[in-house]
Amino acid sequence: MSANYERPKPIDTIHYRKDCIFRIHCGCGHFIIEPLGQFAAARGIPITTRIYKVIDRLKCTKCGGRPTAEVTRY
Repeated sequence: MSANYERPKPIDTIHYRKDCIFRIHCGCGHFIIEPLGQFAAARGIPITTRIYKVIDRLKCTKCGGRPTAEVTRY
């Protein structure tokens, strides 16, 4: 199995992937697409936080549901 440098690993912190694109989509149609570092800074999330901890805590601001999220280089 080869390494996948496009996707974060569970141990990756926001700082390590701060320039990657963070895509969040909810079933209600609400979505956010912005650089991960910018997303974290705007919400006061420390850059030492692991990416998957952020994803696990996401909640849609419109409907309150659980959105899906991905972090990619492009």
